[in-house]
Amino acid sequence: MSELPPKVDEARDARNSARNRLLGRFSSLKGDYAEKGVGERVGEQITGKVKGVAHGLGEVASESKGVIAGAGALLGLWLARRPILSLGGRWWSKLKARMDKEF
Repeated sequence: MSELPPKVDEARDARNSARNRLLGRFSSLKGDYAEKGVGERVGEQITGKVKGVAHGLGEVASESKGVIAGAGALLGLWLARRPILSLGGRWWSKLKARMDKEF
């Protein structure tokens, strides 16, 4: 059998080196997955995302307090719209009755 050219030996060494690095990384990941269950990893991921969103909301709230206060006031008015309209209707009917008596 003839001797292989030096490039083949170099290529084989590079391949073996890459394969060993990949297998090492795979073993490391396998160990990580064995330590934590799927539910725990998903829980950590969701918790991280929720914390990020909460942090972002905190920044937005601190930058635009007036907008948030205005939105809160409008929400309060909308929730109390029926009592407010009822009170306004009673006031209007009393005012109308008083104006009819005077004129």
